[in-house]
Amino acid sequence: ITEPRPMLVSYCYYMYLTFSCLGRKQAGCTKKCSNNYSGISFHRSKDTKTIANFSSDMKLLTEIKIEKSPVCISRSDRIMLLGSCFSDNIGLKMQAAGFDVCINPFGTLYNPASIASAISRMDTVLPFSREECVEMGAGAGRICSFHHRSSFARSSAEEFLSSANKALQEAANFWKGCNKVIITLGTSWVWKLAGAASHPVVSNCLKRPACEFLHEMLSLEETESLLKHMLESHP
Repeated sequence: ITEPRPMLVSYCYYMYLTFSCLGRKQAGCTKKCSNNYSGISFHRSKDTKTIANFSSDMKLLTEIKIEKSPVCISRSDRIMLLGSCFSDNIGLKMQAAGFDVCINPFGTLYNPASIASAISRMDTVLPFSREECVEMGAGAGRICSFHHRSSFARSSAEEFLSSANKALQEAANFWKGCNKVIITLGTSWVWKLAGAASHPVVSNCLKRPACEFLHEMLSLEETESLLKHMLESHP
């Protein structure tokens, strides 16, 4: 703040008088101050100890006790982070703090089906093929896939496949050697490819026309099944 803020100062003084009044009232003071706000008289006090004692009895926030997790992490762990932008942000902070992490190797993933698909790909290390190459919409003129974020897009299918499969191999190597996995979920809503017979869930619509997709919400049972399979297949 570079300039005086009269309203802010008045509000702070009002709060000071409020605490002063209540604090001195507890101490048995009956003297009133000359200031009057909204018809309410307050006691002026310089007895900061009295104010502090009174304010320490007040709780202006909700206290939540968080128990220590049975799963601990350290810098000796290899940690894979998959999922929403929370994984991206926490992963970058962990990386800056010296943790050995791999963060969303295919891009940000918001729904359980896309996360499960990414895990399956790292398990099988099945290379991406030309059939999975998709031209991005909105006149971008670049090639990507429905499994990747748009930063993977390249000017040709050959360039994209080379980059995507190199990243896949690196991610699969880290995945097989990691001992901790952090998964964060963003939504149960999914986009499915309408033109394909099985209507596969896409991780990124790549700015393609909305008519090419179906927008649906995964049921509780579907979400539970996907998460259960992730856990049981990777004990």
